[in-house]
Amino acid sequence: MYTIKKLGDGKERGSGEKGTRCQERKRKKFFESDYQARSQEIKKSIYFIRFLDIGPLIEKLYDKIEEKDAIIRKQQKMLFGRQSEKAEAIQMMENMEPLFTMDYPEPKPEEKTRKVKAHERRRCPNRTDDLDSLPHEKVLIEASEEEKTCPWCGGRMIKIGEEKVRTIVKILPPLIIIEDMCTESYACPACTNDGEGVLYKTKAPDALIPGLYAGAQTIAYIANERYVKGVPYYQLEKEWDRWKLPISRRTMSNWMMLASENYFEPLFERMKGHLLKEEYIHCDETTIQVKGEEGRKDTTKSYMWVYSSVRESEHPVRLFDYTPGRGGKYAASFLSGFTGIQITDDYADTIRWITTKERYAGRIFRGRAGSDRRRNSCGVLYSIVESAKANELVPYQYIRYVLEKLNGKLGQLTDEILDQVMPWNGEVKEQCG
Repeated sequence: MYTIKKLGDGKERGSGEKGTRCQERKRKKFFESDYQARSQEIKKSIYFIRFLDIGPLIEKLYDKIEEKDAIIRKQQKMLFGRQSEKAEAIQMMENMEPLFTMDYPEPKPEEKTRKVKAHERRRCPNRTDDLDSLPHEKVLIEASEEEKTCPWCGGRMIKIGEEKVRTIVKILPPLIIIEDMCTESYACPACTNDGEGVLYKTKAPDALIPGLYAGAQTIAYIANERYVKGVPYYQLEKEWDRWKLPISRRTMSNWMMLASENYFEPLFERMKGHLLKEEYIHCDETTIQVKGEEGRKDTTKSYMWVYSSVRESEHPVRLFDYTPGRGGKYAASFLSGFTGIQITDDYADTIRWITTKERYAGRIFRGRAGSDRRRNSCGVLYSIVESAKANELVPYQYIRYVLEKLNGKLGQLTDEILDQVMPWNGEVKEQCG
């Protein structure tokens, strides 16, 4: 229990005065120590400010920062900036002096001129010059009867000439015509009355392929679309379906295979005979993939070999031959009987075959380089198309010409008959060039 006592200063304090003084001393000591610590920090700061010159240090730090920023900008410009001569041109333009501060030299006096002899120049071709080889159709705009009457005297005007106004190119879509070929039968009434019937029946031309209703124009059209333009059969099927011509892609493929076996394979062999008589032959191969090949996966690589005569040859030939590999034995089999020089790339297997053949006499130039029926027909048709191109013929016209010329001669295609439809034949070039 606290008792109240009166102190000398007139103030009253409790009996716990001793504890209060202790707390005050501790508080005072804490503040004094905190003051001393802060004073030391302030003194250190004053010391650094007085005795250390940090201004140059700060400037150096700023210089390093600017240097690093310049390096970063340069790297960004190299990675994301312009990478052509345009960047150099822009930089050059930036470094140039302003236009109106440049000093221009005084203009030179005009130089004297002299006359030169006249000379001939090549005439600039007209855009319609290349159309002269195509068939032209004349469209004449005639005057009416009223326009032929003179507006002044009412007399009859006479024609004094024509004037060509313009040339127009018209491209028409394919025209589909279904021909129903019929024959006529004749009987002699007089002989019939005598009891002896005499009948005569006209003979129809032989079918291009027995049992098929494809004509020469149709086969040539499919060959041009497939082997010249590279249009797949399924796209042809869709296009023909839009024309109301329901022929499946399988039917088209069968037509091309049968046309190849009956007409183009004999032509291919005859071309090969001419090629083997050449002095030089180019030879190379490229990879292809065949689907549904017996005993091989669809992803297995096969090869299409191409054999070509040189540019200077009188009989330009391009022949394609399918093989399952690229070994020299395939070229040896195809070129059996060839005694000239083969120009090929540096593939080791082909080189090894050539150098072991005595008939080549060691001479060689090194450069840089479905079903069996369907594969063979593909190579044969490519050969016919590319050989036509090599002789500057229109492939569609040449294929149609061959089919129409050889129609009705199945089994009778002798070398003499085939030579008449070779792409370098004069008549063929005139008709198909």
